[in-house]
Amino acid sequence: MFQQPAKPPLPLLKQIRQYQVYHYSINYRYPRKSHHMVLPIGQTSVDLVINITTNSGGLDSIAVPGLQCIEIDMSKVNFKFSLPSMYRLINMMVNVIVDYPNGYPLYVSQLPVTCTTVSPYSCKLISPDGLTPKLQTLIISIAEEYSSEPPPDIPIKLTVRGIDFTTSFKNLFPYNVSRTSNVVKEINYPPSGKTIVQDYQMFPYEKVNILLVENSNSFFYIKDSSQSMPSFSPYTLLQQNQTHSTYLQNTAYRTILSGQISPLILDNQTTIISNNYSSTYTRFSLNQPLSSNNGYDPSLGCFLGFATINISTIGKPVLVTSVSSSSALNYPNPYPYSYDPIQGVFTFSNVFALSSYLQKDNLFLNFSPGGFGTSPFRSLPKSILYTRV
Repeated sequence: MFQQPAKPPLPLLKQIRQYQVYHYSINYRYPRKSHHMVLPIGQTSVDLVINITTNSGGLDSIAVPGLQCIEIDMSKVNFKFSLPSMYRLINMMVNVIVDYPNGYPLYVSQLPVTCTTVSPYSCKLISPDGLTPKLQTLIISIAEEYSSEPPPDIPIKLTVRGIDFTTSFKNLFPYNVSRTSNVVKEINYPPSGKTIVQDYQMFPYEKVNILLVENSNSFFYIKDSSQSMPSFSPYTLLQQNQTHSTYLQNTAYRTILSGQISPLILDNQTTIISNNYSSTYTRFSLNQPLSSNNGYDPSLGCFLGFATINISTIGKPVLVTSVSSSSALNYPNPYPYSYDPIQGVFTFSNVFALSSYLQKDNLFLNFSPGGFGTSPFRSLPKSILYTRV
């Protein structure tokens, strides 16, 4: 039942200083599967017994006794680096090609590499797509606050299972300047602590931050830690004269907790300008109940759907009806159907046709802006559809 591997049927060993890892692969006719395991130190052979669940639900076993392992010399790992470039303002980025030693099982796992460097920097090696161990990216970051003089070259040490590889890169950060920048004033609009409630216009608000700087010779940027992945946005220079410069940074207004937004200065040191801005933003939301119904009209040979919603603001909502996982029908409403002055609501109403071949249990409807709802849908029996002339 099983196709034996070609001789010698030897799995692969990685033996690095204090521990050993063995990998083995067994190829079946269909489907193909791989297995791996870790053996204790000093053990160079293993008797394998693998239980396999068949397509029919049964259990088969295969025994591979006395497997001997081949050692892989991990000191043969080789790194090839691109020229460094700046990435997201406060990071240097280097593309890395990893040449693995012959026999390393790339299908089993990614090569674990740790990266260390000197203060005020930190580094890490990541896989851009998480699937290609040979292609890596080295990210060198700078500390948010530091006062020591950065070096002209940044030393990097990559450690692969206890084996060190060292290199260095030219420092692209502004390490060789003496700060003369003096932030005279910081202006936030809306001001810190402000609460904004979006109105019927659904107008998008922005947060604006302005820096007035004297004798500027630094980089200025904002670190946003409100999301899971911090982002860094540079300021734009608006104007300058012989002594003063004005910088602007704007972003979408939203709820911000104190400490999440930090304007910073970057030169031969990094300094936080402030980190106590806060704001509250409530988006306008109608979320009104939507009433709907549908039925088959034999005279038209199709289904007719009906949807109605009452909302407290005039607008041009669009009714969206999902007909499959990848397509939907859109029905614009340029004008309301009626207005109730007592309740103060506008009524928007839609009638729409659906194919008699549509097979669904429910219709999912959404007025945007407005609200959403579902309507039970009773498809025609397939026996009727298939016997039509």
